[in-house]
Amino acid sequence: MVHPDTGRPGNLDLLMVGPGRDFQSIQESGVLAESLQRSRQKWINEGVFEKYWTKPTKRKGVVKEDPNNPPKGSMAKIGQVTITVEPHVFEVTMYAVKDPKPVPLRRTPASDQSCNMARQQLA
Repeated sequence: MVHPDTGRPGNLDLLMVGPGRDFQSIQESGVLAESLQRSRQKWINEGVFEKYWTKPTKRKGVVKEDPNNPPKGSMAKIGQVTITVEPHVFEVTMYAVKDPKPVPLRRTPASDQSCNMARQQLA
Protein backbone atom coordinates (compact mmCIF):
# COMPACT_ATOMS: atom_id res chain seq x y z
CA MET A 1 0.00 0.00 0.00
CA VAL A 2 1.41 3.45 -0.97
CA HIS A 3 1.06 6.30 1.54
CA PRO A 4 -0.91 9.17 -0.07
CA ASP A 5 1.25 11.97 1.43
CA THR A 6 4.74 10.56 0.98
CA GLY A 7 4.30 8.23 -1.98
CA ARG A 8 6.29 5.57 -0.09
CA PRO A 9 4.98 2.16 0.88
CA GLY A 10 3.03 2.24 4.13
CA ASN A 11 2.89 -0.31 6.91
CA LEU A 12 -0.57 -1.85 7.20
CA ASP A 13 0.34 -3.31 10.61
CA LEU A 14 0.23 0.21 12.05
CA LEU A 15 -3.45 0.46 11.08
CA MET A 16 -4.43 -2.90 12.56
CA VAL A 17 -5.34 -3.54 16.20
CA GLY A 18 -6.65 -6.28 18.44
CA PRO A 19 -6.37 -10.05 18.41
CA GLY A 20 -8.16 -10.41 15.05
CA ARG A 21 -5.96 -7.66 13.58
CA ASP A 22 -9.01 -5.61 12.57
CA PHE A 23 -8.41 -2.19 11.02
CA GLN A 24 -8.69 0.81 13.33
CA SER A 25 -11.76 3.01 13.06
CA ILE A 26 -11.36 6.52 11.68
CA GLN A 27 -11.60 7.85 15.23
CA GLU A 28 -9.03 5.39 16.63
CA SER A 29 -6.53 6.08 13.86
CA GLY A 30 -6.85 9.86 14.15
CA VAL A 31 -6.42 10.16 10.38
CA LEU A 32 -9.46 12.38 9.81
CA ALA A 33 -8.66 14.68 12.75
CA GLU A 34 -5.06 15.07 11.56
CA SER A 35 -6.17 15.72 7.98
CA LEU A 36 -8.62 18.41 9.07
CA GLN A 37 -6.00 20.06 11.28
CA ARG A 38 -3.44 20.14 8.45
CA SER A 39 -6.02 21.54 6.04
CA ARG A 40 -7.01 24.28 8.50
CA GLN A 41 -3.37 25.25 9.03
CA LYS A 42 -2.86 25.51 5.27
CA TRP A 43 -5.83 27.86 4.97
CA ILE A 44 -4.55 30.00 7.84
CA ASN A 45 -0.79 30.03 7.27
CA GLU A 46 -0.02 29.48 3.62
CA GLY A 47 -1.24 32.68 2.04
CA VAL A 48 -4.78 31.73 1.12
CA PHE A 49 -6.00 34.90 2.83
CA GLU A 50 -4.05 38.05 1.98
CA LYS A 51 -2.82 39.85 5.08
CA TYR A 52 -3.20 43.64 4.77
CA TRP A 53 -1.89 44.58 8.23
CA THR A 54 0.10 42.66 10.84
CA LYS A 55 -0.19 43.38 14.56
CA PRO A 56 3.08 44.77 15.95
CA THR A 57 4.98 42.55 18.39
CA LYS A 58 6.48 43.72 21.66
CA ARG A 59 9.58 42.04 23.08
CA LYS A 60 11.60 43.33 26.02
CA GLY A 61 9.72 46.63 25.83
CA VAL A 62 10.62 47.20 22.16
CA VAL A 63 7.76 47.37 19.68
CA LYS A 64 8.57 45.79 16.32
CA GLU A 65 6.25 46.95 13.55
CA ASP A 66 6.02 45.39 10.09
CA PRO A 67 7.50 47.95 7.64
CA ASN A 68 4.82 47.03 5.08
CA ASN A 69 1.97 47.97 7.43
CA PRO A 70 -0.20 50.85 6.20
CA PRO A 71 -1.20 53.47 8.80
CA LYS A 72 -3.60 52.00 11.36
CA GLY A 73 -5.99 54.89 10.70
CA SER A 74 -6.39 53.76 7.10
CA MET A 75 -8.67 50.91 8.21
CA ALA A 76 -12.26 50.90 9.45
CA LYS A 77 -13.49 48.02 11.59
CA ILE A 78 -16.53 46.31 10.09
CA GLY A 79 -16.97 43.77 12.88
CA GLN A 80 -16.89 40.08 13.69
CA VAL A 81 -17.68 37.77 10.78
CA THR A 82 -17.73 34.05 10.17
CA ILE A 83 -15.98 32.74 7.06
CA THR A 84 -17.04 29.22 6.13
CA VAL A 85 -14.85 27.21 3.79
CA GLU A 86 -16.29 23.77 4.36
CA PRO A 87 -15.44 21.90 6.44
CA HIS A 88 -13.71 24.82 8.21
CA VAL A 89 -15.24 27.79 10.01
CA PHE A 90 -13.10 30.86 10.78
CA GLU A 91 -14.23 33.52 13.27
CA VAL A 92 -12.47 36.72 12.21
CA THR A 93 -12.59 40.48 12.63
CA MET A 94 -13.16 42.13 9.27
CA TYR A 95 -11.73 45.54 8.37
CA ALA A 96 -12.18 47.71 5.31
CA VAL A 97 -9.62 50.04 3.77
CA LYS A 98 -10.90 53.63 4.12
CA ASP A 99 -9.07 55.27 1.23
CA PRO A 100 -7.15 52.71 -0.76
CA LYS A 101 -4.59 54.08 -3.17
CA PRO A 102 -6.26 54.14 -6.57
CA VAL A 103 -4.58 52.01 -9.19
CA PRO A 104 -3.68 54.21 -12.14
CA LEU A 105 -5.41 53.14 -15.32
CA ARG A 106 -3.23 52.48 -18.32
CA ARG A 107 -4.47 53.57 -21.70
CA THR A 108 -3.90 51.09 -24.46
CA PRO A 109 -5.02 51.13 -28.09
CA ALA A 110 -7.46 48.32 -27.29
CA SER A 111 -9.04 50.25 -24.40
CA ASP A 112 -9.30 53.40 -26.56
CA GLN A 113 -11.03 51.37 -29.27
CA SER A 114 -13.47 49.89 -26.73
CA CYS A 115 -14.31 53.36 -25.41
CA ASN A 116 -14.89 54.67 -28.93
CA MET A 117 -17.19 51.73 -29.75
CA ALA A 118 -19.16 52.31 -26.53
CA ARG A 119 -19.57 56.02 -27.35
CA GLN A 120 -20.84 55.17 -30.83
CA GLN A 121 -23.41 52.74 -29.41
CA LEU A 122 -24.67 55.36 -26.95
CA ALA A 123 -25.03 58.04 -29.64
